[in-house]
Amino acid sequence: MQIQPPEAVRLAKEFLLSVHSGAQNVLVEEILLTDDDNFWLVTLSYSDQSPILEIVKGKALKQIKIKTDTGEVRGMSIRKL
Repeated sequence: MQIQPPEAVRLAKEFLLSVHSGAQNVLVEEILLTDDDNFWLVTLSYSDQSPILEIVKGKALKQIKIKTDTGEVRGMSIRKL
């Protein structure tokens, strides 16, 4: 059974917060099912106290890759606009 978008978002947020505990104001920016239906790509934005983020108006974007059949997180990358 394939996980649905709300579950993918929940898993993505949990993963982001587990590796970046300083993330605040986490928001969903994009959610995309890959063409082969194997992965959800969930893009989250967040802010933190990092001075580096001030350069991009205090917002960072991460894309979390989640398997649709198991909910396993397979990776996280920086998402650029």
